[in-house]
Amino acid sequence: MVNLNSCPLCQQKNFQRVFKKGRRQIVRCLNDNLVVVNPKPTREEIARLYSPKYFRSLNPYLKDHQAHLKYFRQKLDQIEKRIKKGSLLDVGCGWGFLLSEAQKRGWSALGIDLSYSAVASCRRQGLKVKQGTLKTAKLPSRNFTVITSFQTIEHVTNPLVHLQEIYRLLKPGGLLVMTTPNYDSWTRILMGENWFGYRHQEHLFFLNPAVVRLLLEQAGYGKIEIRRDDQRVFSLSYYLTRLAGFYPTNIVKTASDVVKRVLGNLPLPILTDPWGDILVFAWK
Repeated sequence: MVNLNSCPLCQQKNFQRVFKKGRRQIVRCLNDNLVVVNPKPTREEIARLYSPKYFRSLNPYLKDHQAHLKYFRQKLDQIEKRIKKGSLLDVGCGWGFLLSEAQKRGWSALGIDLSYSAVASCRRQGLKVKQGTLKTAKLPSRNFTVITSFQTIEHVTNPLVHLQEIYRLLKPGGLLVMTTPNYDSWTRILMGENWFGYRHQEHLFFLNPAVVRLLLEQAGYGKIEIRRDDQRVFSLSYYLTRLAGFYPTNIVKTASDVVKRVLGNLPLPILTDPWGDILVFAWK
């Protein structure tokens, strides 16, 4: 673990502990309200977080592929209302749900992802993907009309640097589209230390709309639009599998398996929090 001596956003050193469990401590900057894991994992510890086991844990997500395709079609509709089609970069593209839909619509689409299996899956679909991160991809400046970053910024080691790199890659007038869990959501307030956002050990930052705006402004973005994200409709089986993963006891697993056999395919709107994710449109 490495101590974070100052806030990545304001460079101040005035932190207040939110809570601590084991070696994992969450703190809040009293100057700008950025919430961060401190001390943060080393590079080697972060690499271990993204082991094959982590990517296998995403299997419930992959099974509801129709829900994701519908969601990303909606996102592309929203993007195309704001900017003309051109080149699109999807940061953290996963298994290519957005990329495949964008390619069908005539976008020149490229993805980046850490997962070898996700990248291989995308390439089997005929999608253009680079394995790695924004830093390792070494892409040319002013090259993309739109850059998407869905549920990614909370994973990076420095959110301001992440947004600055995206800014560099965007063409003048280009658009960033981003989502991230909302630290101000009522589920976080009610659940406290047990909030689902905290349970993902790979989440290093926790943002609310005001902090997201500060980060974007400091990174150089002009017009900024921030609102709550749209709902997705997953199957009951998805929620039960995730619940069993969060609470890995025999009782929870057995009860989950029984209900899944009977009602697993029942479609349900998102149960956690319809205000739980922030959606951002920000122009260079």
